Amino acid sequence: MIALKPDVVRFEQHVWEDAVTVVVDQSARRLVEEYSDSGSYAAFVDVPERAVQVRVVRRVTRDDTNDPMLGSAGTLRFYLGPEAGDAGRKRVSVLCVLVSIRTEVAAIQAGLSATKTLTFLGMGDGGTDPVAVADATSGD
Repeated sequence: MIALKPDVVRFEQHVWEDAVTVVVDQSARRLVEEYSDSGSYAAFVDVPERAVQVRVVRRVTRDDTNDPMLGSAGTLRFYLGPEAGDAGRKRVSVLCVLVSIRTEVAAIQAGLSATKTLTFLGMGDGGTDPVAVADATSGD
């Protein structure tokens, strides 16, 4: 899942209006593969353990010292769809923990361009997907 130029991204009391992208990646942490005697390809594949990683990339244009602390847990919220009105717009909420903050600065034609990437890992109660997608009109 990807949100390009989301209007607002929130993580607990932090509000970021300068986000460039929000990317939600999912991957297998444990993979079960079984093969039969009838061929060289897997006959059964399952993903019993999964991981959700969320990256928020922000464009930094001035001093920025108000980052959440590593290890902070909370709900990250952003929206997918058109900004004008809520019709067709989806709210994405992810219960997660901040695990990394990375800042990059590049000199571009005598000016500076900086981005900050905040990486979160999703968490749940073990059986619930930490990513929830709902209609934007269903409340916050």
